[in-house]
Amino acid sequence: MLCPVVGGRDAELAALKDALTAALSGAGKCAVLVGELGIGKSRLARSAASFAADLQVRVLTGRAVPASATTACRPLTEALLQLLRGREIADDAAMAA
Repeated sequence: MLCPVVGGRDAELAALKDALTAALSGAGKCAVLVGELGIGKSRLARSAASFAADLQVRVLTGRAVPASATTACRPLTEALLQLLRGREIADDAAMAA
């Protein structure tokens, strides 16, 4: 079981919460988590997602996988598929071949 507490990342978690709060008030933000393997990026992201879910914000996720995967932009693709799965897609004549 993973510890639910993010240790030593108070400033980073506060920055993510601030970005989400700003976005909810209409000031769009983007946050990118970068760093070496094992420093807690995933746990930090889960904490931020939990904060967002507590505010009734839809949370989409995508996973990065080893370089052997052939899908370009896989994390973004997975997140968008979660958003679109089960929805009716409108027929748009402008998108015809």
